[in-house]
Amino acid sequence: MSGFNIPEPPVPAGLRAMLKDYPHIIQEIQDDLNKLVRKKHYGTPPFEEATWVLQNVLDIYTEQADADLETAEAGGDPQAVEAAEQKARLLGRARSKFRVGDDDLWDYFQANKEAFK
Repeated sequence: MSGFNIPEPPVPAGLRAMLKDYPHIIQEIQDDLNKLVRKKHYGTPPFEEATWVLQNVLDIYTEQADADLETAEAGGDPQAVEAAEQKARLLGRARSKFRVGDDDLWDYFQANKEAFK
């Protein structure tokens, strides 16, 4: 990783807690953050790129949850609608809460800033 042996960047603890029922989303975020720290950086601060990674993954899953909700509503099954609504609300909250980033990530990039020069 950029010539330094640094640990994997953390998926923010608050986000992990919110998404505990969706481990595949947590894993996708982790995988994308890992790719980020392994690449060369040209100008854009890595913390800023990390927040983009979080935002991108959450945007994709929020859009998917909204589409699933529309499908459930069209199907007319109240239980499917309720489950889809809950997922869409959760992902919407996760996306808005972590729009700017998180202290876990900030601390990680500050502690490992030499690796990204």
